[in-house]
Amino acid sequence: MAFDETQRDALRRWYGRDECIEKLRGLAADESWFELEQYVRQDGLMPLVFRDDLPDWLVTEEGKPVFTAADLHPGNNREGWAEAVEIGWGVIEDRLSVKRAEVEGHIDDVAQADWDRWMESIERRKKERGG
Repeated sequence: MAFDETQRDALRRWYGRDECIEKLRGLAADESWFELEQYVRQDGLMPLVFRDDLPDWLVTEEGKPVFTAADLHPGNNREGWAEAVEIGWGVIEDRLSVKRAEVEGHIDDVAQADWDRWMESIERRKKERGG
């Protein structure tokens, strides 16, 4: 585990905020699967390290943020970032009944459909050229 229990609790609270849940609920209702995944993996985490007005539960007793930019950056701390994403998905699955596997399945379906359309366009162009 990359984080201590205080940090894990902070992440659960962060992803469980009404603001976050409503944003994710809207993305799921709109079937904006890429955006939902992006929010969990990046957009939802960024404010944790770029805010001056953090709530008390995101600040240590010494007044320092519970997370640094390096803590939640996949290039600096892949394990920590992955744990944060897992925690986020846990909250989302509990609060919204939106399953990560289903979202990933939708994303895969869109990617496959895009691939199929691209391959069809290649075949169509070949036929148009007489090949």
